[in-house]
Amino acid sequence: RCPPSLTLVQRRPNPIPARTEIRCGLAEDGWAALSVFDAAGRQVARVAGGAYTAGYHAVNWNGIGNDGVRVPAGIYFYRLDSSEGTITRKLMVLR
Repeated sequence: RCPPSLTLVQRRPNPIPARTEIRCGLAEDGWAALSVFDAAGRQVARVAGGAYTAGYHAVNWNGIGNDGVRVPAGIYFYRLDSSEGTITRKLMVLR
């Protein structure tokens, strides 16, 4: 089963303590990347990326940034970029 359009599920509960599962859906096969950005717009983590089939997908993020260190508590944005478009959602991390 495929979603009718590009989908990025808002995390519940939000805030998250340390790790979370991010769910998304692609209406068609194609390239997609999931990244996390801080409030200043800097990418802090690239969670997933590559070729994906149409359908629903779940990706786990353990709260670790690209530098290998846990991100501090605060407001973040997770963004799904794909050949279908871009969707961004807000996420709060607690420590």
